[in-house]
Amino acid sequence: MKDPRAQQYGQYGKISLIIEDQKRKLKGYTPVKEVKSFIEQKQPASQSVILERPVMRDLVPDQSNEVPDQSNEVPDQSNERHSEKQEPLNEEKVFDKSAFAYSTTNAELIDGIEKNLSEYNPEITELDEIGKSHYDVALKLHKVFNEFVNDSRWQYCSKGKTDTKGNEWVGYNMSYENYVCSKSAGRVSATPIELFTYINDMKYIKDHSGLAKDVNVIQKYPVNMSLVRMRGERKMFMSAREFVTIKHFTLNSDGSIEVVSGSVEDEKCPLDKDYVRGDMKISGTRFVPVGNGETEMTTISIADPKGSIPNLIKSTAAKQQVSKVGLISQAFHKRFNQ
Repeated sequence: MKDPRAQQYGQYGKISLIIEDQKRKLKGYTPVKEVKSFIEQKQPASQSVILERPVMRDLVPDQSNEVPDQSNEVPDQSNERHSEKQEPLNEEKVFDKSAFAYSTTNAELIDGIEKNLSEYNPEITELDEIGKSHYDVALKLHKVFNEFVNDSRWQYCSKGKTDTKGNEWVGYNMSYENYVCSKSAGRVSATPIELFTYINDMKYIKDHSGLAKDVNVIQKYPVNMSLVRMRGERKMFMSAREFVTIKHFTLNSDGSIEVVSGSVEDEKCPLDKDYVRGDMKISGTRFVPVGNGETEMTTISIADPKGSIPNLIKSTAAKQQVSKVGLISQAFHKRFNQ
């Protein structure tokens, strides 16, 4: 009696293994061209049975002398493979925007918030090779950010008010290789999504960007990631600086938000003789909701501007960075009258 599997699987024209009909043992591989010949000649199934590799995982060679009954067909596993591809998303990956409350009445800000929430993509989508490389960098930057935020070498240097409610910011600095290091932390009277939308929108960037003259998004990726070029002005006898970074953000289920940036190389941003390119090891901001419409905000910047820079410029940049939380808070409330 012919083995029914020969009819079922022989039509595919592909072969991975040959099973001897009598011994039911794996014998070896057969070239595809021999399969084609086998099908054309319609050899008896007693000689060999053609099977696809996925079916083989469920077959165990029979070591007995009796030949098992082959009257039933081998179950078709095509549906099983299809169901594996269509597996529903893990519930933890589903983005719930209800965690991101806001109380602003400013229509422009509300539009920006809703846009950010509707476009947020918690899944990794298809990227080209350069995009994948940048995404790998972005994931590492989150780790680097958390390491530096909790670094014990930070030294207190200054503090100030973030708003009229008495909330304060505290500034820190530290010595680390050739980098200029700054950290700013404090409470702000606004929710995480309100503050994030404000600093993430390019039309507001000059409100709080300090020495940066231009900040341009060169390319946006469908994984909450952007390639950004930031350029400063020429000061005194100092050449203008620029930084080319990858920027990535996450919106977390507890309502917190984390934004990180770090230097990358990209052919879309070649070196420019009019600018000295600096190295941004890490720049990041974390927004954590603390209730009553307020946020605990932390920013750090660890950058090497490269080349020679006058101490006055260094000092000015450092002061802006350690008071970053205060600057953003004041600019936010001024912009939206909150």
